[in-house]
Amino acid sequence: MISKNLGRPKKTIPESYENVILKKYERYRLNALYLEKVIYAEDRVRIPHNTIHNVLKKYGFAGGKQVSRKEEKSGPMYERKQSLTARAYGLA
Repeated sequence: MISKNLGRPKKTIPESYENVILKKYERYRLNALYLEKVIYAEDRVRIPHNTIHNVLKKYGFAGGKQVSRKEEKSGPMYERKQSLTARAYGLA
């Protein structure tokens, strides 16, 4: 039987981190990436932006799903037929 508790266990976010994140968000109203930089600059505490985003989601300040770069790019903007001569397309 395969165990249900597979994978790396989730780290709990300390309440002190949550307090810092919420205070800075109330003051600056920035997204997770910029809050990460502000918190480090002012408090010298490194909190990853993913953690900040999860805290903001927990309290309803952030949107839901993050779109990956792969999903964002649907296909090539321009694609020409392969040709051995670029002269046929006026590129030479």
